[in-house]
Amino acid sequence: MPVGVARALRELGEVYGRARDRDRNDETERVLRAALDIYEQIGSQQGKADVLLALGHFDIVRGRLDEAKNALTIALDLNNKLDHPLSQANAMVELSHVYARLDCGEKAEATLQSALDIYRALNNRLGQAISFRHLGELYQGQNLHDNAVHALEAAAKLDGDIGGHQGKAHSLLVLGRSYLNLAQLDDAEHSFGSALTLFRDLHDRRWESMTLLDLGHLRCLQRRYEEACNMLHSAHDIAAELSDLQIQGVALQRVGHVHRVCGGLDTAQRCFEDALQLFERAGSSQNADIARADLEALRLKRQSIEGQENTSQGVATMNKSSEAQEISVSSTGG
Repeated sequence: MPVGVARALRELGEVYGRARDRDRNDETERVLRAALDIYEQIGSQQGKADVLLALGHFDIVRGRLDEAKNALTIALDLNNKLDHPLSQANAMVELSHVYARLDCGEKAEATLQSALDIYRALNNRLGQAISFRHLGELYQGQNLHDNAVHALEAAAKLDGDIGGHQGKAHSLLVLGRSYLNLAQLDDAEHSFGSALTLFRDLHDRRWESMTLLDLGHLRCLQRRYEEACNMLHSAHDIAAELSDLQIQGVALQRVGHVHRVCGGLDTAQRCFEDALQLFERAGSSQNADIARADLEALRLKRQSIEGQENTSQGVATMNKSSEAQEISVSSTGG
């Protein structure tokens, strides 16, 4: 009976955690810790390892990296002792996220490579795909875009082979970003377009909107400004339906960038101001700082333009004055 209760609590906690509902964060932790207590009381090491893995993942989502590292390290040690390689690899993948966010890139890469080796030995293609995808994201964060492309292409192929459409869509989206950084715009367009189709087929509106953000950025780089604005407005509208303030803010910010490039400074300013308000409401201080920097850059651009106009007017006035003096001198000389 206690084992069944503990398993039910762990599964309920995992469901709450996947929902990423901030209002249920405390309840999620309470449920998982209740399951952990039961497993400890009955001496189930495997149950304890499974709950610690779930707790570690939940702590990563909440940004509690030290707690996540402790929980996942214990889970990994337990699975090593229990000789449970699949759970061991799963814990390694989660630990790699912690190392990456703590700026321990080499440790994150080594941990992922170890997990990948285990998944290969088990012929677990889903685990391999996940490992390659996270490796690609890690390389991308280090600006190693050639390495990222190789890893993400492998992930997308594996996901395609096993019918993992969600995973494939994510791999293609991240792959497109590396192609952008390598200035391979045609490859980026193909990758983003394929990801968008998959997310739409999956009816995943949030990731559809995020893909449209990247496509809008690509269109801006291609100087297809009207298409860029249309895609970014679509991303904003979807995010508004989902009440996702952060994506709305990024969409408006990028629309502002398009208008700034095209000379529509008043529209750009309104976009940046609206984006700033959305970021502040979302509690996203980093994005809010970027929006403030955009507004400051816009202010300086206005000053520069006004300075050039004043200089031009001054030159024109001086020219007219010179002409008048010449006429006056000519008249006097006559």
